[in-house]
Amino acid sequence: MIDLTETKQLQIYTNGEAFPLNIEIQDLYLSGNFSVLQDEKDFKKIPKSPGNYWILTNKPISHSFNPNFNHRPSSLKIKENELSVIYNGQGENLQNRIKQHLLRKKGGINDLSGISIDIIEKNEKFKSHNKYFHTTQNKKKPYLEREQRKIEWSDIIMKDNIDSFFNINTNLCLNENKDYIFKNGISILDKQHKDFLWLVIYYPMNKSIYHPLSDYIETQWRIYNGTPILNSYHSGR
Repeated sequence: MIDLTETKQLQIYTNGEAFPLNIEIQDLYLSGNFSVLQDEKDFKKIPKSPGNYWILTNKPISHSFNPNFNHRPSSLKIKENELSVIYNGQGENLQNRIKQHLLRKKGGINDLSGISIDIIEKNEKFKSHNKYFHTTQNKKKPYLEREQRKIEWSDIIMKDNIDSFFNINTNLCLNENKDYIFKNGISILDKQHKDFLWLVIYYPMNKSIYHPLSDYIETQWRIYNGTPILNSYHSGR
């Protein structure tokens, strides 16, 4: 019997061969497992099978949700564009999952997406999943990525143009020290996002191996490559 208290590395085998500890998403891209998202029809190119995914963009994002500042994923150069991996995850239906993240036309409260870029008014029904841009409560706050510290009210109130300073999109007047939250997901069709490049790289698989393989890929990729800025934790969402 294996003593799991002393086991530091899980090794998974597929068809008798050791599965690689780290997935090279550049290889997935070169294999054609990607979709450039410019229009609603581009989402239909993503398979509906389960698997892992990585979301990349050249949109500047200056806030983050985990303090893994010194271990971030390297950017990928795609057709002369430097794209940053801002989020990675897994889903039972890759196409639907990416739509939840990047084609969020309505909703955004208590929805399952960690793509937190646009700010909305706090809703009384807000209970979980949404992340705070600013809070007066003892809750988790986002970080200023470059300064490697939490965003404070003094950072917000001193800035005349929140959009340009934080690269956060809001139509709200942020002059009252209260709770402000991020919408779950965005729509890349909105004017504040449509001029940027959005790319999803995916690794489809069949349902019989979806778990634990997808969990393994997600965790190992972050160990080797770093935790993307919009993910909340070193592992999981």
